[in-house]
Amino acid sequence: MRAWPSATRHGASRGGTCSTTKYIVVDGGRRYLVGTANFTHSAFRRNREYLWIGDDRRASAALDAVFDDDWRGRHLRRPLPPPLIASPGSARALAAIIRQPGPVEIESEKFDDVATIERAVRAKHGDIRILVPTRESRHDLRVLAGLEQAGARVRLLRRPYLHAKLILGRGEAFIGSQNFSESSLYRNREIGLVMQGPALARLAARFDRDWDRGRPLGRRY
Repeated sequence: MRAWPSATRHGASRGGTCSTTKYIVVDGGRRYLVGTANFTHSAFRRNREYLWIGDDRRASAALDAVFDDDWRGRHLRRPLPPPLIASPGSARALAAIIRQPGPVEIESEKFDDVATIERAVRAKHGDIRILVPTRESRHDLRVLAGLEQAGARVRLLRRPYLHAKLILGRGEAFIGSQNFSESSLYRNREIGLVMQGPALARLAARFDRDWDRGRPLGRRY
């Protein structure tokens, strides 16, 4: 087993990249897990998290290579193959997922003022729902208030604690360790993946249940 969960170890490359990834490669590279959960009690007992178990040998080999590069403190030697998306440098890829045709839903622990993401959200012209935890910072809440004024629908979820990072559309979805922050998208080592197929319906059902539990953002920000 090879794992680099942020809850147990933080890595730094020679370029100063902090690792907050959440992935495991097991069974000699035959299977891998990528998701949003740290290896903590709260992640598996109390938080909203998403995990994907895959058996694509190419993706497993790519994650192995990421681990080796980070372990040796060097930059990634080669780009990751689909369906994987890595930070630093993932903002444009995530913005493209937000811009896909049709309604889009987002769950995110953080929502900082990242220009690439904000432009993508505003381009949806209201055809987007955003769910964040009630413990969101005042700065992030002000960013979300601005997006709400541009047409986005925003709610706050108290329980379960929303540690998830999800972008959900009708054609594809994304889960991973990337928060919507400058450090997460442009500086940290983060890993996520794009999903298609029947899993999207299950994610949509879960999002709708979380959305129904949320409360409006309000006007005080």
